[in-house]
Amino acid sequence: MLMHRYAVKKEHYGQGYGNALFHVFETEAKRQGYRPMRIDTHENNAVMPHLLEKNGFAFCGKAILKPTRIAWSSKRF
Repeated sequence: MLMHRYAVKKEHYGQGYGNALFHVFETEAKRQGYRPMRIDTHENNAVMPHLLEKNGFAFCGKAILKPTRIAWSSKRF
């Protein structure tokens, strides 16, 4: 299962849509047998790491790509 883009419009920030989307993605990944879930994001994305930690993901390190990405893995699986 591949999640390529994940975005919530700025006018909807803080309304729980990001968490709700994580729940949907996680439920579908489990249903399809994908364990664990892994996510990476740009180093300069300040919002996504907070959302990932809040949803049970653990920081794993940097993925050496251009540009450099930071990688996360789910702890709940």
